Parts: sequence; structure tokens; C-alpha cells
Amino acid sequence: MRNPRRFLLFSIAVAAISLGPPNLSAAPTTAKAPEACSLITDADAQQITGVPMRRQPVKYPFNCSYDPATPVPGPKTAVYLNVFNYGDREETFWQTTKKAIPGNPQPLHDMGDEAFYVRSSTTDAAIYVRKGSSHFILTCGGANPDLFERMKTVVKKIVGKL
Repeated sequence: MRNPRRFLLFSIAVAAISLGPPNLSAAPTTAKAPEACSLITDADAQQITGVPMRRQPVKYPFNCSYDPATPVPGPKTAVYLNVFNYGDREETFWQTTKKAIPGNPQPLHDMGDEAFYVRSSTTDAAIYVRKGSSHFILTCGGANPDLFERMKTVVKKIVGKL
């Protein structure tokens, strides 16, 4: 069984990377970006993980978080969505995010303007997508063997809503 703390740290790193380095530290223009939880549903989270999921309270509208509706044995099962909009500075923030993506990011096609997939372990994965002046990161964990394919299906739905 893998370390749940590692997954949490990976998820935090994914979210932090998207904010850019301090010299670019401007808050996302959330007025132009939809709230993250309007882009993903309980059913989407369940589709990814294969278990019933429940949305968790979040502090900021650019974050959305799901955990299992009931405890699940094995690796940490969770779904996180972070959505950002930097307006006319999006390209700068996106380039910074791309440079900081951990692991070995693999390009994805037919998802927004540009997209990458990275896997931190056999059970943790993230898809980074830019579309127009927004970008989002879908981070997931769980024991689902076809996690990536399930994530891609949900990512395409999210891209269609932006």
C-alpha cells in the first residue's frame, strides 16, 4: 500500500505549481473562470475512481475536491480539480506551469489548446489542460487500473464547459 501522505503532497504540489513563481504572483482572475465545482460532478468523480464519491467543502472557488462517500481500503482515493484564469497573462502562467510539471509529462491531443498527463506513481495521476485564458489541473488517486482513460473522458467534458 502506498503512502497517503505522498499523494497529498503530490496534490498540493500540483496546485502550487499552477500559481507560478513569486515574481508572477497574481491571484487568478476567478471572475472570468467558472467555479471548479461547476465543471465536475459527483458522477464524474465516481466515473474516474470507480467508487461513489462525495464533494468536500472547499475554501476557494477555483478548487473542487472529492473523497469516497464511504471509506475505501487501499490507496488514497480522491479527485481534485483546480481551475485558473489569468486573462491576458495566461500564456506566461501556463509556460511557468509547464516548466514545473513534475515527473515525465506526456503530451495529450484533442484536449483544449494544450494538455499533458503525468503519473507520480501507479495510483496517482494528473492531467494539465490549457484552453484560451484558462487552465486546469485534474489530479486523481485510487486503485482503478484504467484511471488515465477515465480521467481523459472527464477532462473532455470539462474542456467542453470552458
